[in-house]
Amino acid sequence: MTAQPRFVETRTAHRLALGIEPIDAVTGRPSGHPVEAGLPLPGTPPPLPDGLIAPPEAHAPPGGPVVPLDGVGHGRFVLRHNSRRDLWPTPRAAELRILLRDPQRRYVPRLLTVSLWRRRELEDAETAGTPVPVLARTLRPWLLPGSAYPLPRGTTAVRGTVRTPAGAPVPWARLEAVISGTPTVAGRAHGDERGEFLLIVAGLGDAGLNVENLPVIELDVRVRARRPPPSGVPEEAVPRADVPDTPLLRGEIPPPGYVASPPRTLRISVGRLHAEPLPFPFPT
Repeated sequence: MTAQPRFVETRTAHRLALGIEPIDAVTGRPSGHPVEAGLPLPGTPPPLPDGLIAPPEAHAPPGGPVVPLDGVGHGRFVLRHNSRRDLWPTPRAAELRILLRDPQRRYVPRLLTVSLWRRRELEDAETAGTPVPVLARTLRPWLLPGSAYPLPRGTTAVRGTVRTPAGAPVPWARLEAVISGTPTVAGRAHGDERGEFLLIVAGLGDAGLNVENLPVIELDVRVRARRPPPSGVPEEAVPRADVPDTPLLRGEIPPPGYVASPPRTLRISVGRLHAEPLPFPFPT
C-alpha cells in the first residue's frame, strides 16, 4: 500500500499531532467497519502533551472508559495541537496510549503507546526549514480479524482457541502459520481476551502453490503469548517513523515478553473455514 498523506493541516493554531487510519488486515485497505479510537482512562484522565486537543467527555463501552478521538472522514481519527493549557493536568507526557477496538468484535483490539511530536518541536523544525512531514505524524495500524469478522466466500481460514493445559483461556495470543516444509508465512492472527482467534490464510501463492489443484494444505501454526498473561490489551510501543506502515503497525511483531510454543501442524481444506475442535495449548 502506497503511503500517501491522508491528513492535512489547514491552520497552524491546530497543528496535527497525530493522525490514525486503521487498516483492515484482511483487505489491506482502510477499515470498512466502524472502529473506535480513544485514550484509555483507567480512573482519572491521563495527562496529554502540552496543548493537545481532545474531547473532554468519556464513555465506557466494553474494554474500559476512553476519551474518544475526533473522527475525520470515514474511519480516520486525529489529535491536534493548540495553545490551550487548561484541558488536562500537568505534567504533560510525550507519549499517549491509543486504544483501537470494535465493540462488534469484527477486529481484535490493539493498544498502542505512541511517541508524539510536541508542538515546539514542530515549530522549531519549520523555523529550521525542515518541517516534519504529515506522514511522520500518521499511523496506519492494521487490525486483525476478530471472531465476528465477516469472511468472504471461498476464504481459507482457521478458527480456534488458545488454552492452558488446565483449560483456561490464554488471552491476547499471537499466532503465525507457515506452509509446512517452507519458510513462507501463510497468515497471522491476534487472539482476543477469550483466547479466540481467526487466522486468514493468504500466502499460498507466495509459496508457489497451485491453489486450484491443491484441495488440502498443511500448516505449521505457532502460538506466542505472555506468562503470566496481561490483565488487559497488551501495550505496543510505536516509535517515531518517517512512514505510517511498519511491521509493528501491521501486527507482525508480538508485544514485549511474548514467548513461543512448539508449532502444531494442521491439515485444512483450501477455500474453506476450518473450525479446529482442539484448543491450541500454551503452557503456563
